[in-house]
Amino acid sequence: MTRATVVAGLFAALSVYATRWEPYHPKLRRREVRVPASWPALNILHVSDLHLRRGDERLLRAQREILARVSPAPDIVCATGDMCERFEDVSLVTEVLEVVRPRLGTFAVLGNHEYDAPPPAALRMGWGGITWRVFRLIFPRALSRGPADADAIAASLADSGIGVLRNDGTRVHIGEHSLWVAGSDSVWAGRMNLARAMCGRRPDEGALALVHEPEAAFAAVRNGADLVLAGHTHGGQVRLPGVGALYYHRVDHRLHVAAGFQRVNGIPLHITAGLGQLLALRLLCPPEAVLLRCTPSD
Repeated sequence: MTRATVVAGLFAALSVYATRWEPYHPKLRRREVRVPASWPALNILHVSDLHLRRGDERLLRAQREILARVSPAPDIVCATGDMCERFEDVSLVTEVLEVVRPRLGTFAVLGNHEYDAPPPAALRMGWGGITWRVFRLIFPRALSRGPADADAIAASLADSGIGVLRNDGTRVHIGEHSLWVAGSDSVWAGRMNLARAMCGRRPDEGALALVHEPEAAFAAVRNGADLVLAGHTHGGQVRLPGVGALYYHRVDHRLHVAAGFQRVNGIPLHITAGLGQLLALRLLCPPEAVLLRCTPSD
């Protein structure tokens, strides 16, 4: 057997793994994060970027199976955008999220894909712009038809009991504590307004901010968020040993991680690698659902 044959065989096996195995085998991760003393102790299930669509039953099944393993039941579930592209597929989102029964509710924000929003100018001539154009060519019937689809998706999720936060906030009560949950609409769609989302928060209560694009975390922190949850990056989808993510939609160069934790002016930002993908290609970056144990500081 020649060296070329071995290399070709390894490449073929790696390709099958990256396109047929890893995208459909998500991980359930557990992380602990310190929050201010004004917070209650609680567990948050953070999911994002489900990208559900009819015709991909394998992705739907994988997401249902991983969420069925979440234990104990979280206090709240937070979904940070790009759940589906079209209104016709929103029932799949509800079907997946209903697998988990949080004690206090499920909250969601919309992402750029619900709006079919293009990349910002800073990315349009690079890989981000190229992938956006390729997706439009490959999946013309799977992409959102724009704000009308986003509005219909939000309304349907709200009708199913999910708290959809579009530059809005709500208060949840846990024992003697209350927590303000704020949600921003998509940055790429030009609809972010964190000041409005944080309006209504009491000075003495904790504040959790849900955003889709991680660059929105800086505005969230400026407006008083104690913890920010984001998605959007998919963790890069492809990571190489010693190199990390090759590309992850980074617009603000103050962002240093494709997935995981980063501090923004001292405030924790958690970016999840997401539960799905529009293009089934992942290498050393499996889909994930993350159970965050929020522990108040002494």
